[in-house]
Amino acid sequence: MTWKLKEEGSTMKFRLVCTLALAWGIVGCNSKPSDNNTSTTTAPTTSNTTAPPISNTTAPPVSSGPSFAAYYNATPAVLGEAVIDLVPLPAGDVVVAQSSGALNRVDVNGQPALEAAVGYVGNLAETNGSIFAAGELGQVHERSGAAWTLSYTHATLPQVVVAALNGDVYSFNSLLGTDPVTGQVLPAQVSQRPSGGAWAPDVASLGNVQITAAAPWNTTVWAGGSDNSLTTGGPRLFHGTGATWTEIALPAAAVGTNQLEIVTRIMSTPTKLWVSTMVIDTLSTPAVAIGGAVHETVDGATFTTVAAFNGDSPISLAWHEGTLFVGTLAGRLFHEEPTGMIEETALPANLGVFALASRDAQTLLIGLRGNAGAELVLRNSAPPANQAPPANLTTYAGDVRPVLMARCTVCHSDAANAGFIAYPLSVGLTDATADYNETRMRVNLVTPDASPLLRKAVGLDGHGGGASIAQGSSDYTTLQQWIVDQAPQ
Repeated sequence: MTWKLKEEGSTMKFRLVCTLALAWGIVGCNSKPSDNNTSTTTAPTTSNTTAPPISNTTAPPVSSGPSFAAYYNATPAVLGEAVIDLVPLPAGDVVVAQSSGALNRVDVNGQPALEAAVGYVGNLAETNGSIFAAGELGQVHERSGAAWTLSYTHATLPQVVVAALNGDVYSFNSLLGTDPVTGQVLPAQVSQRPSGGAWAPDVASLGNVQITAAAPWNTTVWAGGSDNSLTTGGPRLFHGTGATWTEIALPAAAVGTNQLEIVTRIMSTPTKLWVSTMVIDTLSTPAVAIGGAVHETVDGATFTTVAAFNGDSPISLAWHEGTLFVGTLAGRLFHEEPTGMIEETALPANLGVFALASRDAQTLLIGLRGNAGAELVLRNSAPPANQAPPANLTTYAGDVRPVLMARCTVCHSDAANAGFIAYPLSVGLTDATADYNETRMRVNLVTPDASPLLRKAVGLDGHGGGASIAQGSSDYTTLQQWIVDQAPQ
């Protein structure tokens, strides 16, 4: 979302004019703190935090292995413009939404084709081959083929976030503050377009909130934002379908006066949901993002904080290579390991990582606010196309799977044990992708010998099955080398 600052006397007034699911327009959030970019208040702490806070002064461990390459630079370059959201297409192209409102299709060679210009884009949602874009002034645009058309306009609430579930499309409309004409606070509304049907406006009201992010998870849509406040407030989170919505408590930072915590992104896999938040110091001139967090849930009721930030805020999320990736407003990229969040410092310098999307097993798309304008960068975990992979590269399919088949399937792929085995594998290891993802979650690329996969296998860390592999054996060495080789599939 973009904050427009207007000074009236000694008080800064804020009007949220467009919704991005992230506060990309806050001055000072696009760089690391300096003497001229400081908050008037201290960063809050997050309750229920299980991860140490990540700051801009103490760098976490650095990962190695993947390469980064420029893929697309917006032309003409517009200072401050960002890639806001991404939808990979089956043929390898990607739909790129830019904060200027440009909707481009970028081909596999990085060549763009402008499909539409809609004034502003907040986020994208995909269902049944169509893509929907949250625009400005209450508008939702639909892409069918390569053509964009206006699908829906909310009459009174200009801020829009879109989400899709099983063919149904949802528009979450809200307005921060009071209506400039009536002076009234307007409740956030949910509008729905059933699959194959027409839009039904205002099927549900979410109350006095602003909605800044939404995404589907299993059978419901999740929508998050914050209290509808210009000064102080906490995050708000809802889920539901149609006219039925339930609010879920989200761990909130211990915000002080003149601090507002906002949901920036929601992302899910079949078994987990993640919610990221940003804390804004609303009293500073200009406004400053001073912290944030990433929370996860497996049951939709209880959240665990997996990352907490001081002086920076998480604004983009992706699931890639079997792990969580987080992009921040200060232009940093992290991925989650068993030991915590690992920063990838090889990412090219930028002013904010605003969008992340997994294109294939090796390629992560990274949408940036670049130093000159909107940029798209590729993170590739495979060797460059002109470089043959090492002949002795250890892979999951060729090397690790046989070890698991011989040593681990008696317990871990037994359907009868599915309820209490923390590392579930498919029966007979028949689901290669799921088994790889489960295994990849249990490795430490920075310190291979600290990987739970290895430690559990030799009987450490409370492995209920005892030692199934001897340390130093050929099977142990195979698993160890696979992790050293960056755990390729």
